[in-house]
Amino acid sequence: MATNNKLVRHLTGGWTWSGALRYASGSLIAAPQSQVSKINQYNFASGTPMVRVPGVPLYLTDINCRCIDPNNINQRILNPAAWQDVGAGQISPGSGYYSDYRGPHQVSENMNFGRTFQLREKMTVSVRAEFFNVFNRVTLGTPSSGNPTQTTTVNNLTGAISGFGYYSVGSSSNAGGQRIGLLVARFQF
Repeated sequence: MATNNKLVRHLTGGWTWSGALRYASGSLIAAPQSQVSKINQYNFASGTPMVRVPGVPLYLTDINCRCIDPNNINQRILNPAAWQDVGAGQISPGSGYYSDYRGPHQVSENMNFGRTFQLREKMTVSVRAEFFNVFNRVTLGTPSSGNPTQTTTVNNLTGAISGFGYYSVGSSSNAGGQRIGLLVARFQF
C-alpha cells in the first residue's frame, strides 16, 4: 500500500526481518547394551550391544507424532521387544547405532525484526526484537533407552517414570522449548 503521508512512510518503511530456521533428524539412539551376566562364564557384557529382533518395530508410538505426553505412565515410546540379548561368551553381531533408531526431529525456529530511525543528522535509534522458538514448539529429548529388561517403576509422589522407552517427567534434558523474546534499543549520537 503506497501513501504520500511522510509520517506513515517514516513509521512503516525501512524495517528488516530475518530468521534462522533449522530442521534436523533426531539424534541417534544407542542400541541397548547386553545384560548377560552368568557366574563362571566369560561374557562380553560391557560394550556389547543387544541384537535387533527382525520384523519387530522399534517404536510403540510414533516418536514424531507430537502426541506424546511425558506425564502418561502408560505411553511407552520405545519397544523393549525389539531387542534380544546375546548369549554368554558371545560377541554381538549387532551394531551400536542404527540409522532408523533416532530420537524426535529437532526443530529450531528463531526470528527477529528491527529498524533504525534517524532522529537528526548524527542521532539514530535502533530498535530490534528477537524471538527464540518463535512458534513455541515443545521439544522432547530422547526417551530412556538403557535396558529393555528393566522393570518399569512409577514414583507416586512425583509421577516420574523409570524404565525402558519412557520419558522421565521433570527431567530438564527431556522437555523444553518455551518461547523467549528479547527487545533491544540502541541510541547512537
